[in-house]
Amino acid sequence: MKKTFNLLLFTILFVSCGSNRSISQIDQKIEGTKGKKIVLQKVFNDSRCPEGVKCIWEGEVTIQLAYCEDGQIKEEKQFIVRANEQEEILEWFRSHLPKSEKILQTISVLPAKKGDGKQIRSKDYTILLGY
Repeated sequence: MKKTFNLLLFTILFVSCGSNRSISQIDQKIEGTKGKKIVLQKVFNDSRCPEGVKCIWEGEVTIQLAYCEDGQIKEEKQFIVRANEQEEILEWFRSHLPKSEKILQTISVLPAKKGDGKQIRSKDYTILLGY
């Protein structure tokens, strides 16, 4: 149970960062220390290979994150998330999350795409941090 909790460290909740946002944005957060949070703002270009489909290329998903302190956006950054190329996004998260005894190892964007062709709604996207 503890291992599962650590793997699912911060399931992202709905919230905004104190600024006006358009309806197409996601506004989900990961709580950091008091008054600090990381917000998943947008997901673009989700070209990941759907579950149950054999693909030549595993695909990628582009996300936009914001680091906020006391309701103010301090930094916004876009990342291309690929299963085997994560060092840049891992370093960014490590620099903004509270220090921990465990080292952040992986970042995943959920839910996985399905082979049924249905679009994933913006509000359904979350980020999974693996320790």
